[in-house]
Amino acid sequence: MTSVTSAPAFSDTEAVFRRWSGVIARTLMPAGERPGHELNLSLIKSNQRAQSYRAESAGRSAFLKLFDKHSRAGREAYTRERDALLLLHGRDLVPRHLAHCDQDFFVLSEMIETQPQPDTPEDRQACVSLARRCGAWLAEYEAVAPVRRHSGNWFDYLTNYDRYSHLLPLAQMQSWLADIPLCGSILSRCDNSLGNFMIRRDGSLAGCDFEQARFKPRGWDFAMTYQAFAMRWPLYHEEALAALAAGFSSRHRGVLDIEELTAVARALFILEADTAIARG
Repeated sequence: MTSVTSAPAFSDTEAVFRRWSGVIARTLMPAGERPGHELNLSLIKSNQRAQSYRAESAGRSAFLKLFDKHSRAGREAYTRERDALLLLHGRDLVPRHLAHCDQDFFVLSEMIETQPQPDTPEDRQACVSLARRCGAWLAEYEAVAPVRRHSGNWFDYLTNYDRYSHLLPLAQMQSWLADIPLCGSILSRCDNSLGNFMIRRDGSLAGCDFEQARFKPRGWDFAMTYQAFAMRWPLYHEEALAALAAGFSSRHRGVLDIEELTAVARALFILEADTAIARG
């Protein structure tokens, strides 16, 4: 039996759960347990591409993400999420992949029981502490994520990026961005939400949500994470950047220069701000 606590957003959500409830329940079942446990699904969040559920059976929980298979955006988001979790399987940096279904476009992964994140805008110490931990996570992720060759420099790359190519500040940055080389591309989350860094109960971090994952120049996620801190803690964004850099440097053993990394992060922050102003 399957119990669903939600109003399904996709037309065939209930049919999918009926079809796969037994398989999902067995995946959660402890070794030696007899089958037949009820599966309970509670909606956590929803967007146009996917619905996220807490799946519970036999006293165990998992995170189930069901994508809209009827839309191209939903199918592409599923492929990115599935592939990223498979590529990073066995790494504590991300939730553990348990199962996926290419027929009905869902992914089942470890449910991470988390501590709440600090979100008080005036709490400088919380900002700096979390930023340092996120910086360390980003460096550890850089060491294991899939990479591709990508040469050139940051000015040329951003000039060919439609979102920024027309902006005056980018032209004004040419003299120094052109001197910062690209050091290859890496599978990046392309996500500027701090909510997708989960703090485990033991204090370690896990990064989730790879719906938007794409290959981007090394350092892209560092810049996106800086923007997330600037949005949550605008009074301390420079201190957040310094803490991100310190955390990253403490774990990084690769080719990235931390001063160049922070310079690119500042540049993208300025370009994003200019884009927001242009949108009015």
